[in-house]
Amino acid sequence: MAEQKNRLGFCEDTARFQSSLPHGISSGEGIRNTDADGENDEASHPKSLKGLRLRLLTTGILCRAFQGIGGAGIFSMVPIIVAEMVEPIKYGAYNGIISLAIAFSFLLGPLLGGIISDGTTWRWIFWINLPIGVTGLLLVLVSLGFTKRNVDLRGRIDYPGFFILLAASVLLIVAIEEAGISFAWSSALVIAFLVVAGVFLLLFLFWQWYLYHIKSAREPILPWSFLKNRILMGLYL
Repeated sequence: MAEQKNRLGFCEDTARFQSSLPHGISSGEGIRNTDADGENDEASHPKSLKGLRLRLLTTGILCRAFQGIGGAGIFSMVPIIVAEMVEPIKYGAYNGIISLAIAFSFLLGPLLGGIISDGTTWRWIFWINLPIGVTGLLLVLVSLGFTKRNVDLRGRIDYPGFFILLAASVLLIVAIEEAGISFAWSSALVIAFLVVAGVFLLLFLFWQWYLYHIKSAREPILPWSFLKNRILMGLYL
């Protein structure tokens, strides 16, 4: 588990590094370089620079997307795996160990990632994840084993809730990220995104409430019983 958490720190550091590359190239492209004769040499390779910038930007976006998917899987699956492996009375101790591993990964991940990228190349931050990830996966498979269950999971997944929450999250994040940079806070696009995100969020809450009251076979993303538990909501707040 600790290896998987450290892997997340490595990926996060690399994603930041990759995301900064296109901006550096973009800034360098606008700098007026002169050759030995003092003449401007900026226009000698404009297409190659733009092509390189586009490739790096695309690579950075794709790597960041895969990092987000993998990170979400790690953070969500680790507590589930622990719940399957240990007795309920030991949940607290194991969750404490996991929290400690997360804290160390956030602390050491960027530092070790910086050392690797400075001493070798930033690509090793991705390659080093392979043996760590495979080792962690094998340990999980050996520890859990394989249990065949005759359960129709497709009928229990809350697909509508997932897509509604995804739409609300994307619109909200895009509005907050672009407001004040690409668009003004008072622009129609930002306001529209915020309003639609709010509508989707209300629709999501209504859908979760509906699933709870009709006792649907679908397992809601946000169990409505959580919202009715004052102790649990106090911890979240």
